[in-house]
Amino acid sequence: MTHDAQTYFKTSRSLWFPVSVNAMILGTVGIIVFQLATALLCLASGEPGATQYRLMGFPVAVTELITHVHWPGNGDWVFCAQLLIAYVLWARLAPAIARITAVRIARDQYITLGEALRFSGVHFNTALLHIPAVALPAAFCACVVILIGAISQFWAPLWILGALLLPIAVLCTALAGALVLVGTLAMFYTPGAIAVEGKRTYDGLGKTFNYLLARPFSALTHLALIVIFFRVLNAGIFGDLRDRTASLLGVLNFIDTSSFRDIVRGNSDVDGPVATFAAWLWNAMWWLLEAVITGALLSWAIAACTSSWLILRQDIDGNDVGHVVDTAELSLDPSWESKKD
Repeated sequence: MTHDAQTYFKTSRSLWFPVSVNAMILGTVGIIVFQLATALLCLASGEPGATQYRLMGFPVAVTELITHVHWPGNGDWVFCAQLLIAYVLWARLAPAIARITAVRIARDQYITLGEALRFSGVHFNTALLHIPAVALPAAFCACVVILIGAISQFWAPLWILGALLLPIAVLCTALAGALVLVGTLAMFYTPGAIAVEGKRTYDGLGKTFNYLLARPFSALTHLALIVIFFRVLNAGIFGDLRDRTASLLGVLNFIDTSSFRDIVRGNSDVDGPVATFAAWLWNAMWWLLEAVITGALLSWAIAACTSSWLILRQDIDGNDVGHVVDTAELSLDPSWESKKD
């Protein structure tokens, strides 16, 4: 296959995201913090047993919010608090996970948790400003459309002016929608952009927007492959893990199988104090294991998006995958300037 022919198959190149224990630890910490915060929020709301805000229900609620602009239920403030907590955790931990992956891919080196967290700490504000950086211009476009509508309704003859300003209203409406859409997709790539080049908010956003708009098919294909991969993992390995494990553990009927399976699932609605304590202990172990599994999957997803960003950068800018910004170049090492000279 010639070099020219190879370019047609670049989109289907494999996304390499090496498994890292440190990245999995950071993912697990993020999941545990989110779970504990959610439990406290549910307790404060007077619904400590509410399930719609739990870990598995939160992504569904976020999807509904993005696709239908629909809040998940009556406890709007709980969901708002969850969004804020998840966003702060993403801004603090995702760049650290991406940094671990980027250095591993580019240099085949491992960095410590401390190095990854120090790097993400330096760029915390950069990641935290992602939504405001997208929301402000989108809100400006929306305000222009609202202003045109207000002017057009103020006096009947101004309806004619409103008709003449329709192209501007349509343009601003489309631009606001494009900013929200591309800005949402860019959240998958922003940690990788920070980890690889250490860009500031608008620099990183500009580059990521350029990649998404210049190679939309490649970017969307990568993201679709990531979603399909994790759906296959969930369906074949991690989905309904409690029920499948309980069924296997209860194959040999030494005691009442249904009661034992309830205990294994962590269902505290069983008879007797010993059984209740055992169910509580099983549930605690499940809670920890599920946090580890979910944290690992989350770290792999962030790593896959970082790998995708490296591929897009190489294809569009021609930058070598092996080049990742060094912490010294970001002035984390005061002696770097003298070494450079």
